[in-house]
Amino acid sequence: VKLHAMRRKVLERTVGESLFFTFEEAGFQERKGENGAVLQWVGPDGAQRLKAVLHEVQRAAAEYPLSGAEDLCLDPSTMSFEQVSQMVAKGRFLPGILEVNDKVEEPVAAKESQLERPKKPWEK
Repeated sequence: VKLHAMRRKVLERTVGESLFFTFEEAGFQERKGENGAVLQWVGPDGAQRLKAVLHEVQRAAAEYPLSGAEDLCLDPSTMSFEQVSQMVAKGRFLPGILEVNDKVEEPVAAKESQLERPKKPWEK
């Protein structure tokens, strides 16, 4: 998937504003979009710059691992089932997987059934 523009709010949640300098160095510029601020890539002219920044970010993440930061550099399409299983077992971040809060906020009590229990064959 080619991304040429990314919403600022999404990037703030995923990587944090402290890493915006890497996007700017890679050739992204902030502009106003329909849904708020957007980081827009300057285009193919900056492809070499983008590759260089990506290489440096991956190198830094491998050299100075933070709590799960190295997991963000993994390519989910090349991971084996065994690698994914190990990551899940260790509670590590899975790249490309959206964290969903699936906890029930307010439990709802079960209702009493309005139907009669079906009779067993020997009760008929």
